Amino acid sequence: MSWPTVPSPFLKLFETFPLHQYPPIPPPAHLRCTPTAPTLWIHPPPEESDCLSRDVECLKWQAYLALTHAAARQQRRIALRWDIPAEGALEGRLPNLHLPSGELIPAHDIPSFEEEDEPEWEGYRGPQEKDESRAWVELLEGVVHAALILATPPPAFSPISLLSAPAPHTINSLLPTPAPSIAVSSLLPLTLPVNLPLPWVSRKMDRQRDSIFTQYAVAVHALSERLGTDKWFLGSDAPTPLDALLFAYLHCILTSPLDKSKRDLREEITKHVNLVAWEWRVRGLVRKGFVPEQVKA
Repeated sequence: MSWPTVPSPFLKLFETFPLHQYPPIPPPAHLRCTPTAPTLWIHPPPEESDCLSRDVECLKWQAYLALTHAAARQQRRIALRWDIPAEGALEGRLPNLHLPSGELIPAHDIPSFEEEDEPEWEGYRGPQEKDESRAWVELLEGVVHAALILATPPPAFSPISLLSAPAPHTINSLLPTPAPSIAVSSLLPLTLPVNLPLPWVSRKMDRQRDSIFTQYAVAVHALSERLGTDKWFLGSDAPTPLDALLFAYLHCILTSPLDKSKRDLREEITKHVNLVAWEWRVRGLVRKGFVPEQVKA
């Protein structure tokens, strides 16, 4: 059986546009080599001289590794990289942890990257404190996180943004009941021109914003009262995952740029001296757990 011949017009077309094959271009040497130490890929810090990410999710895992994990107990420093956008990370989200074996793991698998026996009650003093920790985690990832989202200016409105996928997390999903119902998508009117006749939208948003900021103030006061003069939250003898989460939120709020909304969040924390002193002390401990890797372009 013979294959049909290609018609001459197509042959002439192919001669005009010949197919060339080129050898693959290898990535830069600093990207294709495996790290000599565990390396955490994060959103960049506010300043190159710092090593703490400006992103609360990345900072949470930084604090977890520096305070509670085996690397911290063995006084092993972890390298940092921030020369990759989130779109190139596993699952499209930072942080990722790059191991000397060459394995790259997403954030939710970070607690299991080393085989070790988990401390009894996850490091808390007992089962009661462990159960209580879940309520504080819900408070931080609910009300406090919602206030932080509202204090962050929304991106400029663009018709192209209407074609993109909706945000996976909404303020409504973060807030515990019976918090007011408010979704990130409902913030869209704030990005529209101010001359649109939507006064009812503005009034509704103001009421919802005030309600969330009121809940935030109550939450910060409760955190201060529960911490008291203890070295670690819930009176633990050593840092726990809850301490890592609390530090991430306190640090991101206390060191964020001074626009009006975030200034209000910061001032609420600075009313409580023990929270400010605790964050400052833990900040030094977390910084000691990391060394930024020198990245060459």
